[in-house]
Amino acid sequence: MGRGGRGLHRPLPPDHAHRRRGDPRDDPDRLDGVLGADGLRDHRRPRDGDRTDPDLPACPLRDLVPDPAAEAGRGARPVTGGMRVAIIGAGLSGIVMGLRLKRAGFHDFVLLEKAGRLGGTWRDNAYPGVACDVPAHFYALADAPNPDWTRRYPPGAEILRYAETVAAETGLQPHLRFGQEVVAADWTGRDWILTMSTGSTLRADAVVSATGLLHHPRLPAIPSLERFAGPVIHTARWRDDVALSGRAVGIVGTGSSGAQVIPHLAETARRLTVFQRTPAWVLPLPDRRAPAWLRHALRRAPLLLRLWHALGSEVLARTYAASFVGESPLVRRLIARRCAQALRTVRDPGLRRTLTPDFPPGCKRLVFSARYYPALQRPNVAVVAAPVREVVPEGLVTADGRLHPLDVLVLATGFDGQAYLRPLRLSGVGGATLDALWRERPQAYRAVALPKMPNFFLLLGPHSPTATVSAVKVAEWQASFILRCLEVARRERAALSPTWSALRREMARIDAALAGTVWASGCDSWYLDASGRPGLYPLPPVQYRSALAAGPDRRDFEFWDVAGSRTAEGAIA
Repeated sequence: MGRGGRGLHRPLPPDHAHRRRGDPRDDPDRLDGVLGADGLRDHRRPRDGDRTDPDLPACPLRDLVPDPAAEAGRGARPVTGGMRVAIIGAGLSGIVMGLRLKRAGFHDFVLLEKAGRLGGTWRDNAYPGVACDVPAHFYALADAPNPDWTRRYPPGAEILRYAETVAAETGLQPHLRFGQEVVAADWTGRDWILTMSTGSTLRADAVVSATGLLHHPRLPAIPSLERFAGPVIHTARWRDDVALSGRAVGIVGTGSSGAQVIPHLAETARRLTVFQRTPAWVLPLPDRRAPAWLRHALRRAPLLLRLWHALGSEVLARTYAASFVGESPLVRRLIARRCAQALRTVRDPGLRRTLTPDFPPGCKRLVFSARYYPALQRPNVAVVAAPVREVVPEGLVTADGRLHPLDVLVLATGFDGQAYLRPLRLSGVGGATLDALWRERPQAYRAVALPKMPNFFLLLGPHSPTATVSAVKVAEWQASFILRCLEVARRERAALSPTWSALRREMARIDAALAGTVWASGCDSWYLDASGRPGLYPLPPVQYRSALAAGPDRRDFEFWDVAGSRTAEGAIA
């Protein structure tokens, strides 16, 4: 699925969130959405010395929203005590965390999902052509390999069905709570109070933010966008009710999302105008249907399927992924050569110049498509490189003064790649806040933990190796590390968070390595944070995996007793 460009974009305003189609408040030609809230059930008995705060009561989940699975007699396994865990988000990373918790014996947990359906990225992005650009068998969960992918690069709808099937077949459904938008998390000294958009609250001993990378759509910073008279569609809020056949369609954005939807628009629209701010390097990876014999063989040989998954993921991590961080120079040269060969398939010299980037392949996210360049060469498609000056009711006006008449405007401008869990308000020990911690740039210890935020963890947090490794695979590495932290906390009846010194050492190591990556070679991309530094892991991904596999180093953590006072660093009092 595409992530679009960074550049001159701004986040969608609050009204442009997740309103369901058919909502009477919908403006039929605008982006919009609505979410809800809920709470977590407290199974744990009070510990000796614990007090009940009348102002912060535990909030039973089933008192707020009935659990359909429980009502059908399929409730979660009984809990006789233990740690209460809240997972924020039910996309694939949240599902990964839920599975790891369940299989490790943590049964008192919920997945709080702001929408009415799980799936995250693959639920929100339903534009024509949306697909994964990681080979299917390497994108699946290691805990739930899938022999039945229909294509090498599966379409978004198939991935969404896969996520729903995994949740159903692994017993996660009783833990799912829909319509629960978490807007604040506050540390009380012994646990977390989560506040929902409706004002309801819940308590949890640990929180895992699995909000993902691609959930805050961006609008282009074009003056007077609201003046356009026709429908405006963001690829992350696609509308099937808008007719495109036989109409003049304009699209802003030529990143991954744009490259996926443009071939479909070119086949449908009477005229398609592509407004390009910055060209991207294109790596054509032909998609093919998975043959029936292969699916049959993988169903009959599950061990082979798991081996293929593990081996393929390892090869990608040690070759393709490593090439972006100064390793595998031969692979890097091969990628550059293949991109150059693809560009030479553009026959018109002027169009080829327009589509030629002025930075090396990989500085911005590569576009993986065998259909993008052919679509741009269709007679009904025009590529406009002049900057858009303004929007008028009739269409877009570019800097050269030309009006481009349009009936429909499509925005393929991607997402805010630096938002992470924001705008959630996070307050930890002593009033420490996420806003203060991230004042200069997003940062996290091992990309998963924050100082002064006991038992609060992130999946796919800042400086995760998500530009080079499947986000699902990264989430699995991180979930295993978080699980080991939770096991320490549960065993020792404490909460833990990384020290400031540990975070500073890690960020210094990351900053020192960034100069050797292709992302620091001079382009403007959504990889860059507000300080202009790439927010990615700049070393070989296998090093990151090894660091997480080693588990939490107690010397890097401070521990908090149930009353919230700090014990000695690296030891439990």
